Amino acid sequence: MRAAFSARLSRRVAAVLGATALVLTGGVADAASRAPAKAAGVIVKTLNYTCEFPLIGASSLTTKIEVTMPETVKVGEIMRATNLSATITVPEATAQALLLFEAETIAGDAEALLAVDVNGTLIDVTLPSLVIPSTPVPKTGDLVAVARGPVPGIGVRNPGAIGVSVGNHHSKLTPRKADGSLTELGTFDLPCTQDAGQDPLLARIPVTAAR
Repeated sequence: MRAAFSARLSRRVAAVLGATALVLTGGVADAASRAPAKAAGVIVKTLNYTCEFPLIGASSLTTKIEVTMPETVKVGEIMRATNLSATITVPEATAQALLLFEAETIAGDAEALLAVDVNGTLIDVTLPSLVIPSTPVPKTGDLVAVARGPVPGIGVRNPGAIGVSVGNHHSKLTPRKADGSLTELGTFDLPCTQDAGQDPLLARIPVTAAR
């Protein structure tokens, strides 16, 4: 019975996505993603991702990263990024598919990958504690959720520069019905791969000698 219900629901999801295919295509973030990264201060970067939803399939999402970074760092200091947020926009077609599963809200947590270039040495940094609070699934329009969390500090030992680039991200999400119970989707993993041909650089921070 459960398998038959899932199969019927999957066919309905496919019909919804097929009818609104234009919403899922196109480089909606191309202009923003190719803009030069700011050297410091409040940095905003929007990138396109392809994410795999269970029973729904692949969906093109945009993620807008906002973070505050220092203008310069001295040798021996810790470079700290603050006020990090990632605004994830799920297209209307996918939001409508979630509604077919009676999802009224969605919440969870996310981890994001950063590539940090310290004077030519690449370091992978994982941000594992990004929280996505309960967010209503809209009856019409895009679903917009915001993830926030801390960023670990980076110690610097030599003058030069630190470049910070955005990588893929991965979420664990729980949609719920109006009564708070789980939907047929349960709690699921949502891997998101950054689309090719974008500039993922957030900033390049100069590192000056200690005085």
